[in-house]
Amino acid sequence: MLEGSLLPLSFCGETVAEACDAVSYLRSKGGGLGNFKRQGMAALLNCEAFGCPESIRDLIDDGSSACAGGGGFDFGAAGSTLDEFNNSNDNVELSFQSPSALPKYCSADDNNKDKKPKRLKKQRRSRKTRKTRSSSPLAV
Repeated sequence: MLEGSLLPLSFCGETVAEACDAVSYLRSKGGGLGNFKRQGMAALLNCEAFGCPESIRDLIDDGSSACAGGGGFDFGAAGSTLDEFNNSNDNVELSFQSPSALPKYCSADDNNKDKKPKRLKKQRRSRKTRKTRSSSPLAV
């Protein structure tokens, strides 16, 4: 984990300990519960990093509990409210250096996230391409 990290967090009955875990929530598809998972995780990260109103924190907590336990909850309305909060365009100066994101390592196949990406084989140019290639470094 990075020093000064916002993780681990508790969300929908799970411990979100790694960035790829958070990214999987941010990639949730669909409306209703899927939208709540996306917007809820984004709002939770925003709250941890920058603070948020108690009403937003309560909404995240209530939805997270319902998500974990299957209780009655209006995920659609909550997702819309959190989407509005997440897109409020509040510009906040970061008090830390943002690390580079490597989303290509966060995939559906998390078993391979620790492996280095495969190198692509170079394509061979045909003789015709080699003969007509320009000597200019800007030629494509």
